[in-house]
Amino acid sequence: MPNTVLAFDIGGTKTAWAIVDEEGTLGKRGEFATPQDRETFLAQFKKVVDAHADVAGVGIGIAGTVSANHKNTLVCPNIPELSHLELSETVSKPCAIDNDGRCALIGEAWLGAATDTSSAVMITLGTGVGGAVMQRYKVLPHPTDLSLEISHLVADPDDYYPAKAGRGTIEALIGGKNIEARYEVSLAEMSGRTQKDDTDATEFWQILQHAFHQCIRAIHEAYGCRMIIVGGRGVKDLPLYLGGNPTPCPVIPAKLGPDAGLYGAARLGFDAVEEDAKDWDEE
Repeated sequence: MPNTVLAFDIGGTKTAWAIVDEEGTLGKRGEFATPQDRETFLAQFKKVVDAHADVAGVGIGIAGTVSANHKNTLVCPNIPELSHLELSETVSKPCAIDNDGRCALIGEAWLGAATDTSSAVMITLGTGVGGAVMQRYKVLPHPTDLSLEISHLVADPDDYYPAKAGRGTIEALIGGKNIEARYEVSLAEMSGRTQKDDTDATEFWQILQHAFHQCIRAIHEAYGCRMIIVGGRGVKDLPLYLGGNPTPCPVIPAKLGPDAGLYGAARLGFDAVEEDAKDWDEE
């Protein structure tokens, strides 16, 4: 499969993978629960890589920060055991790694909702909150300083919850892990109960709607973006987060849905293949 790459989207809860061709068509795909220890994760990762040795390259999106050369992980807040992991050295093909939020926006800029805009912010809702910014048609590099991540923007300075990202941050307000710890409920369960007109679920989502709109306003004020794209597992609940309330700019679901990160990782893989093919000594 010389015109395909293997794409990974590594999240705090699950790792998805797919074979993707140059047109952006997803072929064979699968997923596994993300192991929380390094050895088990590497064994699962290598098993998938070794089973698809005929691809041209590998692209990886992960929830965390990566090295400037896009070869290794630096800090993975929701999967600490995968911090400082030299993933690229376990792959014999051209390989690139980037933050999962940035991968999602790269995917949307390539084939999704951001193809026709010059300015957008992407947030991915899952175990945590990922984020990326596109300005003047360019997806900006992901900050290596965690305090500069979109998830660390303060959206509610009066919030009391002591999240690792900081009180009142976007991560504290709408990150899945923090929501479930704060309210002692399952997001999936409350989503399902809303469909049954459950009073407690309705009140729960009204609280989250307020928090979500605080986050949207904070993002818009920080970046002056033309649109905010929502991806990740939480995209299916976007109508519940929005609640029909007005927003300072369009807030839309990722056109590529939860697969946006896979498409972006694939684009990384193709770019790594092209980079590897360059003859830097050529006059």
